[in-house]
Amino acid sequence: MDNLRFLTEILMSESEYWVALKVDEWSSGKHDKSVWLISINPKIRRGLKKEEILLTDLEALRSSEPSNISLSNSYAPFQLGISMYNFTQGYPVTSDVKQFLIDALALQSQDIYDYQSLIKQPEPKTELITTNQ
Repeated sequence: MDNLRFLTEILMSESEYWVALKVDEWSSGKHDKSVWLISINPKIRRGLKKEEILLTDLEALRSSEPSNISLSNSYAPFQLGISMYNFTQGYPVTSDVKQFLIDALALQSQDIYDYQSLIKQPEPKTELITTNQ
């Protein structure tokens, strides 16, 4: 499974939490898709520019074990030994992670786009502009 684009996206982002699609391929040719909320290991370098990403960064992320919660019904909620190897697509959850998790667990969908629609965008930072007169 080639997930290089998704791994690169993670390394270029500052986000710790992601809703991600995991695709397991079996020797019979069947695919098993599941949706997870994952937390990237804080030891993984993130916030990099594309030209700063090294092969060692990609390998460290691919072999890391993220904290995870299965949002799909096909798995128990918490799994040990899950690596980033089979995660192929995802979206950062940048604000109100707790509310996202509550809504996502109630959704019970197998489609990652349903979960993407639950992600709340962070409030834009506004600066108070004052004028001295």
